[in-house]
Amino acid sequence: MGAWGAGLYQCDEAADVKQTFADTAKLPVDVDELVARVARKSGLGTDPMAEEEVDGWLVIADQLHHFALDHPPTFETALQIIDSGADLAAKKDLEMSPRDLKKREQVLQDLKAKWAIPHPKPRKRKMMKGPEKYLFDIGDLWVMPAMDGSPLPFDWYGYDPDTIGEHYTPNGWAGFVVFNRWRHEDFYARYLIAVLDITGAGKPTPETAGDLPIRAITDKIPYLDENEELKYRNTTNEAVYTTYVLTPGKTLRMWGAERLGALDVVAADDLLAALKGEFKDTHTPQEGAASIEHLMTLDSFHHNSGWNDPDVSVLSAATDMQLARFLNR
Repeated sequence: MGAWGAGLYQCDEAADVKQTFADTAKLPVDVDELVARVARKSGLGTDPMAEEEVDGWLVIADQLHHFALDHPPTFETALQIIDSGADLAAKKDLEMSPRDLKKREQVLQDLKAKWAIPHPKPRKRKMMKGPEKYLFDIGDLWVMPAMDGSPLPFDWYGYDPDTIGEHYTPNGWAGFVVFNRWRHEDFYARYLIAVLDITGAGKPTPETAGDLPIRAITDKIPYLDENEELKYRNTTNEAVYTTYVLTPGKTLRMWGAERLGALDVVAADDLLAALKGEFKDTHTPQEGAASIEHLMTLDSFHHNSGWNDPDVSVLSAATDMQLARFLNR
């Protein structure tokens, strides 16, 4: 746990729990279930008085108050954390300075006073009407124009639309195949996909797609060798990915993506079993799903621009593993 300052949201964990609460509050669930999901996703619930949990429960209480949601058990826990001195003890163990400890004590008292009365301008909870609609079916083959293997970066709006052509000119195709789909937490659409390497191959068809190799991603992390020199090593190879669509309905239109048809793909479990041993990780955990917008543009001009150090980027590389290996014959 890293203490940044005396404020409630001035540490990594508190900021993360706040974001988790905001995301989870969109689900059409009651307050009990909302708190339970946030706590579970944030690793809370074993011991609310423990150093690693105090910030999380204070944040949940504060966010409930911010949304004008009543949940007596959470507020009782948060007040107990304050009144028992558990929070201040945790910050002292983290070597917070005496000056910041006094500030923190005032922050805690201010929280108690704030929670004692209704929020003057509570935030309206905007909930989903139901589970996200699926955009892709199992077996779908999708392609889109690409430059050097990557479609237009999803954050292209950072560039002047009138000059985007100076950075991005399609010279080929990119694409992916869907091997599975499900709803994470019963609401969020998730997809298991394999990204195709279409570089120099021309626009594929359902009949020729099996000849294409799938792509793998290599994560590089820095380390110091025996001479204290900075080096990089490959840590994770993934051949299929759990994804979600960041901007449903917009991304596919922006890319000019086409569904070319459906392939007879092997079952997801058979796919993962076949890849086990060849790749360290073959299936990104559901909690760690990547947006398809980010995944498909890892080789883009934007991702490899000056602000991003290519030595520590997630780089994509072609494999000699053809898609046909994972199609039913």
